[in-house]
Amino acid sequence: MDDQPGNDDAAIAQCVADVHGERPLRLERQAFAHSGNAVYRAHMPGGRSLAVRVSPKAQTFLHTGANLATLHGLGLPVQTVLSQGTTPAGGDFVVLDWLPGRDLFYVFDSLDARQTERIAEAVIEIQCRVAQQLPATAQGSFGWTAIGARAPRARWTEIFDEPTPITSHVATLARADATPLDRFRARLGLVAPRSKTTSTHCARSAFSTT
Repeated sequence: MDDQPGNDDAAIAQCVADVHGERPLRLERQAFAHSGNAVYRAHMPGGRSLAVRVSPKAQTFLHTGANLATLHGLGLPVQTVLSQGTTPAGGDFVVLDWLPGRDLFYVFDSLDARQTERIAEAVIEIQCRVAQQLPATAQGSFGWTAIGARAPRARWTEIFDEPTPITSHVATLARADATPLDRFRARLGLVAPRSKTTSTHCARSAFSTT
């Protein structure tokens, strides 16, 4: 992942220093951020790394710390919010611990079908565990809010697009000009859970509040 030098990075580094008490030596922009957030790996003194998530919208991470703490209590391997604050432009940011490991993007092509199925099954098991042990979202709504609270959307498709048809994923993999990211998304989209009904219910319940 490429470094992204510039004034924005300098401002983010200063934000981290203001709330965390230590300025990053270097910020490394992460490629697969989502939902309009920018994600950085902050290289800190002493060889440590932290994660920094930045949103242009105010109060984006209002419930992140509490929600992650709740999920951690269920045994999920989630991050911990170390500090948070507001950007000079009025956006929101959080500083989290850096979880070790490799992004699936870099190993997906080397996995066989059974290995990808195991990954999908592990994700579904976690989704179901959360759905069974945490309170249901009020009125069945979706979006980012405190766990158990009413979320602002009626359907996930108000936030994300409708699921991509399987034929489209197959066509993407056959294209010579498909980007690595397009190929990754296509392969992930073709990993079918064992039980679509159960996994869809658990996924919707689990991720409607986080």
